Amino acid sequence: VEVIRVTSGMGAYLELETLQRLLGEPGRVSGVHARLDPTKATAFNLTLNATPGFAGVSFIALAEASMKKTFSEGSGFMSGLFVTFAVLMAGGIAYATASVTLAEQRRDLATLTVLGFRRIEVSMLLIGEVLTLALLAVPLGWWLGQLAAPGFLTAMATDLFTFPEIHDPAADARSAGIVLFAVCVSLFIVRRQIDQIDLVESLKARE
Repeated sequence: VEVIRVTSGMGAYLELETLQRLLGEPGRVSGVHARLDPTKATAFNLTLNATPGFAGVSFIALAEASMKKTFSEGSGFMSGLFVTFAVLMAGGIAYATASVTLAEQRRDLATLTVLGFRRIEVSMLLIGEVLTLALLAVPLGWWLGQLAAPGFLTAMATDLFTFPEIHDPAADARSAGIVLFAVCVSLFIVRRQIDQIDLVESLKARE
């Protein structure tokens, strides 16, 4: 006896002999998986309609299309919503981190500018710090995401659908790319703010 995990529906499977014995119908075939020539689909359907012994038929292509439509209308919309929120959060956190770092180091950056460092050289100090944090955060985020994924998938499961845990390296790479892109855009904005630092006001400000 084995337990077969399915991700859609509520199907159950038994060995044919066991099913026949439990139903008291020896010799009855409960289902057949067959490959159908597409050019003979019409004739096959006509034959099925004229054969009362068949309870029903399901075509994989049609079932797959129906399943994709269901997911695109339901979970597909939710996935898009989650991705949108994730991108906005990544951009917001990246910009907030860069802005806070600039606010904390404004006096130091102004001091370096007065000492003769060029604006681009001063900017690289802040840019390097934020990029280092981002590069350290990406693998940590991957690891935490893998830890949280089983619980999230379990919470999203329903009576009709369950979601297997599948790790897609391409999806991980895309998510990392989105985060790093958001960080770079935020740093570009903050870099322009560094050029606008009022040296006198920044040096006069108390710690």
